[in-house]
Order: sequence, then C-alpha cells, then structure tokens
Amino acid sequence: MFLIRDHQETRLREGARNAFLERVEQHIVKAHPECVADLDPAHLRQFVERNWEAARGFGLTSERSLCGYLEIVCRLGDDFASKHSWAETILKGADYEDRKLTRLREKLNSVPATNGAATAHSQ
Repeated sequence: MFLIRDHQETRLREGARNAFLERVEQHIVKAHPECVADLDPAHLRQFVERNWEAARGFGLTSERSLCGYLEIVCRLGDDFASKHSWAETILKGADYEDRKLTRLREKLNSVPATNGAATAHSQ
C-alpha cells in the first residue's frame, strides 16, 4: 500500500492545476489570438486565473466552461457580467453550467461585440 504525504499531494494538485491552466491558455491563444496578443506568458496566466475565479463564482467549474467563459470575455471584455445585466442574470441563475453557456452564446448573437482584448491590468 502506498501512502501519499501532504507535500506530495500538494505537488500533484499543483501539477494538475498547471496542466489545466496550460490547456485553457492554449485554447484561448488559438481560438482568440487577438484577445491575448499583447500579453506575455505571465500576464496570460494572470488573465486566465482571474477569469477562472470569476467563472467559478458563477458555478462554471469545468475546463469546457472556463474556455467558453473566456471566449465571452474576449468578446465583451473583463467583468462583462456586471456590465450586461442579461449576462449576470444568466450566470447567477440556477441552470447547470452547460445551459448557462448555451444561453449566453444565444444572447451574444444579438449583442454587438466590444473591445474584449485582455490587458495586463484588467481586473
């Protein structure tokens, strides 16, 4: 029987977290290069982590959901939920995460895009 010590578990979690964030970063760079073109790797990581926290606050926890959330950020800008009441209503609703993203994407078809380019100083 193997015993995983606390420090080993922490390293395993960190490795899984970093792999997750790297996949999300690769997705957003490939899918929306214009959104993150001005970000160096450290600021790209900050952009993804900041929006991961925001997405988790709305119950979006999967890799797929985070990628979808970031795509909307790239279209509407950071903190889009507070700037668009329809988005906040959808995100705070009781729907499961895939349904929330579907509803957001449906609504996006009727909303003009704004400059959603990520910046190193966006909060």
